[in-house]
Amino acid sequence: MNHLPFTNTPDEYNMTAGDKQTNTLKCTYVVEKEDTDTWDKEELMWTRKDQSLTARHKANNSMLVIENTVLGNLQRGHSDTTVASASTSYVNSSNEPTVDGSTVQYQTNWTTTDSNGGTTKPVTQNVMTTEASTPNPEAIYDIKVEPKLSKNQRRFGHRKTMIQEKVFVLFALMAATLCVTQGSPVILGKGTKVFASGANMSMVCEYNSSSMLTQSDIQKLKFYDKGGNEYDGTRNFMQSYSMISSNKIATTLTKESLDRPDAGTYQCRYDNQEAGKFLVTVAIVEFTTTPDEYNMTAGDKQTNTLKCNYVVEKEDSVTWDKEELMWSREDQPLSARHKANNSVLVIENTEWTDIGPYTCSAKLTWGGVGNPSSETVSTMVPLNGAPKIGKMDTSKNVVQEDDLEIKCDVTGYPYPSVTWKKDGQPLTPNKRITLSSADGKYTNAILNINNLEFEDKGEYTCNATNSVYPGGKTATIVIRVKDKLAALWPFLGIVAEVIVLCVIIFIYEKKRSREMEDEADGGDEVVNSDDHKGKDVRQRNIRT
Repeated sequence: MNHLPFTNTPDEYNMTAGDKQTNTLKCTYVVEKEDTDTWDKEELMWTRKDQSLTARHKANNSMLVIENTVLGNLQRGHSDTTVASASTSYVNSSNEPTVDGSTVQYQTNWTTTDSNGGTTKPVTQNVMTTEASTPNPEAIYDIKVEPKLSKNQRRFGHRKTMIQEKVFVLFALMAATLCVTQGSPVILGKGTKVFASGANMSMVCEYNSSSMLTQSDIQKLKFYDKGGNEYDGTRNFMQSYSMISSNKIATTLTKESLDRPDAGTYQCRYDNQEAGKFLVTVAIVEFTTTPDEYNMTAGDKQTNTLKCNYVVEKEDSVTWDKEELMWSREDQPLSARHKANNSVLVIENTEWTDIGPYTCSAKLTWGGVGNPSSETVSTMVPLNGAPKIGKMDTSKNVVQEDDLEIKCDVTGYPYPSVTWKKDGQPLTPNKRITLSSADGKYTNAILNINNLEFEDKGEYTCNATNSVYPGGKTATIVIRVKDKLAALWPFLGIVAEVIVLCVIIFIYEKKRSREMEDEADGGDEVVNSDDHKGKDVRQRNIRT
């Protein structure tokens, strides 16, 4: 079996140069063989492990030139991973290997012919070998075999036995090796990262290995500054480590509340190797803002002005193609009364609804026409307004065991928080009494009392304050709790009155009926008296 020692010259993808670079891979080989072996044809070819070459891949025998190299997401971090393969062919030859790790199994087929020119028969031989000298365990092999029977071999047996059938097999092994554009740790995201001063930072670096990684390898992937010093807790940085798969690890660098000194170059290295480092630059934008205040006395005839300026702390090598400063509102668009002029926002005829936070955003663009990239960072500029409480009832009647909700209709900016008092004493929440926010902005602005009791009656006061106006505003409501049967008493009184009246009427009618009966009896005596009929007798009608 003949081995092909390959000499490979890999290349490295330059993260700084990006897609404008050119990489060159070289692959040469020599064949160790018997002098009697001759090749009909030799070819050196370039292929890709997972896809075909593109027009940017220029193959010229032992050299492959990759123009405008593209960074992808394959093993070792590059899409231009390339395979070089060589093959030698003979007339009427055939053989194909199967690869299992670093062990190669060859199935060799040939035909034997006896010395008398008799019939032929096929012979199959399996050869198992381990190619320890193979340059790369991922090597690909192409086997070509041609049987050749010499005159001497037809005369004498291979094992010195007097057998008519003799075989001589010539193996020609042409190996292919993997020439990979060398990879390195990769910091996810853009090559230039922009943060606002005071913001939190999180960067992730991943490393793919062509071999198995262990737990002890996880902390070998670290972040360093431009001078090679590790980012650690002494500068309030924290590095956390994780294993994504058996050959992939990741490290996350975090810091809360960035400041201008944190700008600069960040390196990610595996095992602190200078050759495989990955670099990104971090720029810090520091804003300087000037808020304004709504004047309650001036009302809608006033004009307010907000200002926003910034400076960028960065490496000298970082330049911007374009810088923009933009204004917006958190919850609604700007109106025609809002006049934005770069770093200044003028609000004409300011209304109460104009108070609140405004967003000042700096958009930085770099990379030129060929590879444009941009980042936007923001800060908040407030138009402050003192707490203001809307209309609230001065009193309210409620019924025992009902539920009650009292809302302190407060507005202002910074968003006020509300405290409650009952009869001049701080109100303490419990199972029945709870406090909640209104519109997700105004803390404790809503008071809820479930299953009212008589002791819940009293004077309730809400006090709204914020960090700018600690005095705040107050509003008071009086709560009266009635008995749950209170509505029944008037009804019962009416029913009682009706009953008494009915009794009086009944008694009166009964008495009157008796009198009428008496009168009827007296009248009959007068009318029916016939004893004096026809006689001159005076009759007197006596009424009592």
